Amino acid sequence: MLLKTYESAAAITLQGSDTLSPTNTSSYWMSRYDSVLFMGQNFQSIYKIYRDGSAVRCSGSQGQIAFLGYDLNEDLVFTNMHLSTPHSNWYNDPIGLKYDFSKAAKLTYTGWVLPDSTFNAFVWGNNYYTGSVATITKRNLATGVSEGTYVTTGSITPFSMDRFSITPDGWIVAIDYDNGSFGVVRFYNVYTAQQYTSTIDKSKLAWVDWKNKNIWSVKLSDNKLQIYTFEVAPASFSAITLGGNRSRYRQDSASVTLRGSNNEPVPFWPVAWSLTTGEGHLEESYTETDIDGLATNVYCGPGADDFVGGSQTIQVATGY
Repeated sequence: MLLKTYESAAAITLQGSDTLSPTNTSSYWMSRYDSVLFMGQNFQSIYKIYRDGSAVRCSGSQGQIAFLGYDLNEDLVFTNMHLSTPHSNWYNDPIGLKYDFSKAAKLTYTGWVLPDSTFNAFVWGNNYYTGSVATITKRNLATGVSEGTYVTTGSITPFSMDRFSITPDGWIVAIDYDNGSFGVVRFYNVYTAQQYTSTIDKSKLAWVDWKNKNIWSVKLSDNKLQIYTFEVAPASFSAITLGGNRSRYRQDSASVTLRGSNNEPVPFWPVAWSLTTGEGHLEESYTETDIDGLATNVYCGPGADDFVGGSQTIQVATGY
């Protein structure tokens, strides 16, 4: 499971009969507010949800087309006006929050790319992105035509993406709110194609805080706000693996895999190495796991003046 850093004391509550729902909603975490901008089409009001779990209604009666996409470059939401006249996309005013006909959005395509373009579309760099099931599609800003895809994979299944975001350094974060057992999060690097998977508690909604590399989620069971990091929390090590050169004057490769509570690899995490006796030595006192949770080191056998014939144990540890 991802490392959880916070859980609100009380459930998130909206005003009157307004309710949090994963369907027919448009919502994004936004850096300019350090909060989630949330709208449910069933009540047509816009809220800000803050990192302590409090929610404030900012405006009401916005109409069904309040905002339908997010531009990471501008840190602004925009409205896709393919259902109305004029057929254009407009940024929402960051104070009044309604779409502003004087501010044309960078996304100029106004068609409908089923099943996913009208809700939670994402602009990053010079492209427009949509997502479905496990695949994120990179599209042309003007035509909506696909310019490539990124297919996320992972050992924790089933997975059907409810939301995705892209960080400024190129990590796609795709979230399945509830796969029956967990909320599942897949991370995919668009530059290197590296990816890893972990979980959060089953959620009603979730968002990506791309600036602080957090995931905010509304816990399904009680509507409390939870905040997770992008890091997988360590739970266990595999057995240490050694090669066949365990003798005087020789060196041998050593490796160990660090895993989370759902047996998923823990990437980019420090691992400390130590020996129980002074004979021989390890090349590094600590190393970092790779994308697959694997940490490696080199064991160097006893030298000319070291005692040999006794037992020796290599130990690994990490902090959490």
